[in-house]
Amino acid sequence: MADASAALAARSTASRGTAIAALYERHKDRLFHVALRVGGGRRSFAEDVVHDVFVSLLHRYDRLADTDDLGAWLYRVAMNAALTRLRREAVRANPMVRFFLGDLQPEVPSADVRARLDEGKREALAALAALPPRERVAFCMVHLDDAPLAHVASVLGCSVSYACKLAQRAEAALVRAGYSPGGKRAPPADPMAETPLHTPAFGVRYG
Repeated sequence: MADASAALAARSTASRGTAIAALYERHKDRLFHVALRVGGGRRSFAEDVVHDVFVSLLHRYDRLADTDDLGAWLYRVAMNAALTRLRREAVRANPMVRFFLGDLQPEVPSADVRARLDEGKREALAALAALPPRERVAFCMVHLDDAPLAHVASVLGCSVSYACKLAQRAEAALVRAGYSPGGKRAPPADPMAETPLHTPAFGVRYG
């Protein structure tokens, strides 16, 4: 009986590992590009977010229902992980914290990302990266990925009305910076070559 139970557990573990590996292969590129945009074009930031997402999936996989939309769930986890990292960075940028840690140089878009962008696209990415963490995430979710406000509020830990207000603040800031978020363009075949503020939505577009 013990051997049979062990064999069943091994098969279950193998099946679980195969399923998670398949999810990783299916979603890792989209997760990476979503995180790359939120992180201001920093490859290391995006890679860390993808890692965080699949660590969360490993821990929660057995509690997810068969009916769960895993694409949307992974997207929300990615935005949550990105927000957490942006908040940490904001704390480290505080003058008092920088005094104790040393004068840390701000990270810039990775060289391979910059090489694929013209000056206008680099400026658009910089304008997005200059937003406060919650406004940046709200803008990306609402205006670029068409996420429901309830999902935005869940990620940001606030009310739906405040999530809407954060997205509006972000849009106003980008307009002041000379970028108009209207008129979305169809994504080109090479996701890395696209305008950073117009990456394709994660999986099937919300709405």
